[in-house]
Amino acid sequence: MLNFVKPFLSERNEPIGIDFGTTRLRLAQTSLEAEGLKLQWAAGCDVPQDVVDQRATRSGFFIQSLKTLLSRSSFQGRRAVLTLPAFLTHVRHVRVNRTQPEELPSQLRTAVADKLPGSPDDYVFRHVIAGEFRADQGTQIEAIVMAAPKRDVEQLLDDARRAKLDVVGLLAQPAAIIECFQRVYRRAADAEAVNLFVDFGTRQTRVLIGHEGTLRFARSVARTLYDASAEPDSVQLLADDIDLCRRYHEAIFPERPVTRLIYVGAAAHAESATQSIAEALGLPAQIGDPLVRFNRSQMPQLDVLDRRKPQPEWAAAIGASLSLSTHAPASSQREASVAQQHRSTDQTPAAAPTGGSTR
Repeated sequence: MLNFVKPFLSERNEPIGIDFGTTRLRLAQTSLEAEGLKLQWAAGCDVPQDVVDQRATRSGFFIQSLKTLLSRSSFQGRRAVLTLPAFLTHVRHVRVNRTQPEELPSQLRTAVADKLPGSPDDYVFRHVIAGEFRADQGTQIEAIVMAAPKRDVEQLLDDARRAKLDVVGLLAQPAAIIECFQRVYRRAADAEAVNLFVDFGTRQTRVLIGHEGTLRFARSVARTLYDASAEPDSVQLLADDIDLCRRYHEAIFPERPVTRLIYVGAAAHAESATQSIAEALGLPAQIGDPLVRFNRSQMPQLDVLDRRKPQPEWAAAIGASLSLSTHAPASSQREASVAQQHRSTDQTPAAAPTGGSTR
């Protein structure tokens, strides 16, 4: 659906999903068994505090950590889908007049150029079409544009290859999270739900809204739950920030109000704070468990996760692993077909942007 990946020959084991965060590096591989989804293997390690801000240090850490984790694990094959780290990605909402699909990438690139540090020529752009709307000047497109420094994207792909991985796809982290829960939340009620995902990071909180299998809203806010000890009112202020995101979405989609909160990220386990946010927003809330449809009895014994508990911090890695599955829900296949109309012929290596390219 919203991934930037290209299909390869079907294999029983899905690729290794790789999520490079500011505090943890996570690798997860899924497979489809007769009994349903199975977690084939998972591995991870801490990311030192000073690593992510220095390109050379980050590169060396990423290569060596991948080599070490792969050598000590039971992953099947070396096909991999990377998530584009949130610390490298700028996310912006843009509304433009509807145009021909082949002209849209350039139009979006122009619209977002003054919202980025530096020259737009130094970025790789991807976009997701959130929706189309009637306006006085005609039909307009609401797009979510994701931009990352071209040099950093190329370095990330090269580092993965140097670690002997066969990179078959690159996903923006918001797309990976939506992908994950579209595939594991399959009840009838889930099809009608409008989910507001709150991804608690150490540097920022990412707010995502999805419905009908599609990312409809994405924004990062500077406040985090990790500020709570330094600022007494930070939880309420964070709830206010999240509510602003909800109101923006509901102004665009007045017929699709948010129906539930889903918490992901390591801080999703902070019960008191997350309960306060849910109460402030007046919404039912839950911890997002990417393993909810997996056969837990068949999971390997792993030090990096407790299979008895929800694992919200693994959503991006598992979503990346699932993103190439040919067993996609019908809604996912429809969105891929629609998104394909907006793709550009200019593609980042190992990444075919079915979500659209504005490079």
